Amino acid sequence: MGENRVNSTGFEIPEDFSESQKYFPTQPLNVSLFSEIDENYESVVYSYLVKQLRLDASIEKLNLDAPEEWTIAQMGSGRLHLQFLQFLIRLTRARRVLEIGTFVGLSAIAMAQALPNDGELITIEKFEKFRDLAVKNVQKNGLREKIQVLLGDAHEMLSTDAVEGGFDFMFIDGDKGRYLTYAELLLPKLSERGLMVVDDIFFQGDVFNDEPRSEKGRGVRDCLVAMTERPDLDVTFVPMTNGLMLIQRKS
Repeated sequence: MGENRVNSTGFEIPEDFSESQKYFPTQPLNVSLFSEIDENYESVVYSYLVKQLRLDASIEKLNLDAPEEWTIAQMGSGRLHLQFLQFLIRLTRARRVLEIGTFVGLSAIAMAQALPNDGELITIEKFEKFRDLAVKNVQKNGLREKIQVLLGDAHEMLSTDAVEGGFDFMFIDGDKGRYLTYAELLLPKLSERGLMVVDDIFFQGDVFNDEPRSEKGRGVRDCLVAMTERPDLDVTFVPMTNGLMLIQRKS
C-alpha cells in the first residue's frame, strides 16, 4: 500500500482514486474546497449555474399547461438541460429539427426558440392527450409558425415518407424500448453534418446492469451499444441529468 497523494489545495487523494471519479460533479476533487457543509453540493452548483445563465424563470414564464397526473418538473427537461440543447442547435446552425416524444411541448418550445426565424421543428407524439396539450402550449407561446406537432406512432411514420429527411438536429426522447429502431430510421434523414441527441441514455442506471431489468433499459442499452459499435459514426456522452448520447456521421 502506497501513501495517499495530496493535491495543491491540500485535499488528500485516495490511493485508489480512479478516472471514473472525475466524471460526475460530486467527484472528491470538486468538493475539496466546498465549505458550505450544510448545503447540498449538487443543489448549490445547479442554482449557481442557473443564475449565471439567467435561467431563473425560463420555464415558469412559458406558462405551460400540464396533465393532472404529472408536473412539468417531474416529466419535463430541466433548465440547464434545455439550455444545453439550445446551445447545440445554435452551435450546429440547425434550421430543421426533429423530435421524437413531445409530451406537453416544453423541449420543442425551447429548441424552437434557438432556431433562426425561418427554422422549423417537427415533433411526433404518440398520445392524443399530450399532443393536444403540446399544440395549446405552442400556440400560447407564439410558436405555431415554427413548430408542427404530429400525432401518431413515430415508428410507423418514420418507416414511410410521412416525414421527409434533411434534419440538422434530432432529439430522441420517447418510447425508449424502440430507441435503436428510431436511431436507425433517423440516421438516413440526418443532414450531412447534422447532430442526433439521444436523451436518458443512462436510463436510471438500468443500462449498466449485466442484464437490464426493464424493457426501456434494454431498448436504451441496445441503442447505446449499436451506435458506439458503428465505424461510420462519432459518438460521445454527456453525463447531464439521466445522460445524453451525441451522434454525428464521421466526415
